[in-house]
Amino acid sequence: MSWQVRFYTPQDADVWNDFAANCKNATFMHSRRFMDYHMERFTDASLLIFYQDKLFALLPANSEGDIIVSHRGLSYGGLLLNAAAKVKLVGACWQHIVCFLTENGYRELLYKAVPSFYHQAPAFEDLFWLRWHYKAVQIQTDMGAVIDLSAPLLFSNRKKRNIAKAHRNRLYIRDDTTNLPLYWTKILTPNLQTRHGVNPVHHLAEMELLMSRFPANIQFYGVYQADDLIAGTVLFITQSAVHAQYIAANTRGKELGALDLLFSHLLEKFRASHRYFSFGISTYNKGQALNEGLAQWKEEFGARTWLHETLLLQLSES
Repeated sequence: MSWQVRFYTPQDADVWNDFAANCKNATFMHSRRFMDYHMERFTDASLLIFYQDKLFALLPANSEGDIIVSHRGLSYGGLLLNAAAKVKLVGACWQHIVCFLTENGYRELLYKAVPSFYHQAPAFEDLFWLRWHYKAVQIQTDMGAVIDLSAPLLFSNRKKRNIAKAHRNRLYIRDDTTNLPLYWTKILTPNLQTRHGVNPVHHLAEMELLMSRFPANIQFYGVYQADDLIAGTVLFITQSAVHAQYIAANTRGKELGALDLLFSHLLEKFRASHRYFSFGISTYNKGQALNEGLAQWKEEFGARTWLHETLLLQLSES
């Protein structure tokens, strides 16, 4: 047979990682070394798809009863393809994936596409086939805020005033991961609990583990006044984009414009090496509501809307 689809097993880790590292639409988050850090929370149902005895594609996924999700434990899942994948073969690939999932009793596929600013080359074959041939329905659209670093940086006047204030108060920036526990416990977690009544998605120990596994890809930047840490963010650094997560400041940091100084520094720093800078999404309630204040805060750096799409495919009707 030309095509073979099978479930991932732990013995496939090296094969998976080698292939994902060379995909045109994968990031380090698709490595099993990242995906498996919280494997006990999910029932893995990832797929390897072979064509003429060669690995053609990967589908990171977990199962939830008769629903398969790509992937609940990741910001995005996606069908991972190398640069040689052509649209006709990707269509045949989807046909065999759908047949395999149906034969294994799955009723629906919940598909979180890789946002295109992470692509190293055009990689919309997945959405073409899912929307056009399989009539998958877009069930969630989140508003991401992204800056194209190849264009001039356009800060609002308010950002410029806050940056000047931060300089007058002699704030400075360090990328020192040794202060991550202090940031996590004294600034980030209290901030999230006070404003949203939640804790960080990652526990501190999990973030430290991931940073130890991916030191070039996950970094912490803090803002200091004298020796006091007053603000910070965690960066997820991929080949084409830098994504800021866990952004927070304490009361003094907010008063002194610490975060505006931090991101003015980071945007300048990564302009030479990366095309895009992502501030993450500003929507909640499954994309049904917009945090207007948060969106404005990001847009004042020059960020503009980039969609994060989630599709639902009814397998029984495919």
